[in-house]
Amino acid sequence: DQSVSSNVTIESPGHLLARIRGAFPDLRWDSYEFIHQGFDHDVIILDGKIIFRFPRSEEYLERLPREIRALGQLRSIVATTIPHYTFFPSDYFFAGY
Repeated sequence: DQSVSSNVTIESPGHLLARIRGAFPDLRWDSYEFIHQGFDHDVIILDGKIIFRFPRSEEYLERLPREIRALGQLRSIVATTIPHYTFFPSDYFFAGY
């Protein structure tokens, strides 16, 4: 990890992929895309279809479990497509859909 400031961390794609592999050892993929342009999350897209979001700060790390719950509740009441998080380790350090 390379710290940019006290509350923003940059991780390499290899480290993020290792975190996915460690949390979900049965998940397989052939390719990935790393997106680092976002303000608050790094993103790994596996095989063009499974999206993992990695919060870059403590603030967004704390928000992630609430986001997952809120999106789950919204999915049943809105007609638009909403991400359905199906991959999240027990510590909620990242999540995927």
